[in-house]
Amino acid sequence: SVIFNNLDAINVTKRFFGLTPETTDVQRANDYDGFLAKLDHKITNNNDFSVRYNLLDSTTENFLGGGGRASAASTTRRNNKVLDQSMVASETALLGSKVVNEARVQWARRSFDFPAAVKEPDLEVSNLLITGKTTSDMDFYGESRLQLTDNLSVVTGGHALKFGADFNHIRNTSQLDLFFPARIIFP
Repeated sequence: SVIFNNLDAINVTKRFFGLTPETTDVQRANDYDGFLAKLDHKITNNNDFSVRYNLLDSTTENFLGGGGRASAASTTRRNNKVLDQSMVASETALLGSKVVNEARVQWARRSFDFPAAVKEPDLEVSNLLITGKTTSDMDFYGESRLQLTDNLSVVTGGHALKFGADFNHIRNTSQLDLFFPARIIFP
């Protein structure tokens, strides 16, 4: 309602600074494809193997930015491209009547592209209204992950004990495009 009730005043101010006017008719579109494949195999009576592959390919147009700090106007919109995929393999072995071991390996890669649709300075009324390209959202984030995990579970008497190790190697990149680093903030 902040934007709808004050649209004329907001646009008068934006025209004064030579900025794109706000509108109320921006339509958001979302297109995504997902894929999951899983294979379970019993190697022996005491040994199971599983492998799974996930893929998400998504495109969203005109998603409002601003990070939830205030009401986001139409010029905060961003386009989002996500490519997320992972493969997990696990082996579960029954090593005795009271001992189970689970080993797991995961490879994953994520790419999250979130560029501004309107590259103009951020014009804000603190905690009330955000317009233009905000600096609270990343423009790009990419991640590659390799994870190795092993857990040993032992039941003894009335107790269950679990020991394990988890190794994660994460390589990431991020980018914040300060194409227009200027911010005009009205307290």
